[in-house]
Amino acid sequence: MNLYLISRTDGHDYDEYDAILVRASDPDAALEMLKTKCARENHWGGEHYSWCDGMYSGFKGDGSNAKVEEVPLDGEPGLIIGSYNAG
Repeated sequence: MNLYLISRTDGHDYDEYDAILVRASDPDAALEMLKTKCARENHWGGEHYSWCDGMYSGFKGDGSNAKVEEVPLDGEPGLIIGSYNAG
């Protein structure tokens, strides 16, 4: 298992995630984790929006606004991610 940083590629708004850190076997599995949690669809105002179930709000259900990067396990001690986007 490895650590993967999944970050948004389209910015963010209030009460949305811009990044998550997951443990997975490979980058594809990491992205699939995100997509599984974001699989719901919402129809609002006559338009189709792909959105998350609140678990990872802001990420699109198809993963199109996500970038996956492996986080090396070796290296200097320090903060991995700090992401604050309260509304």
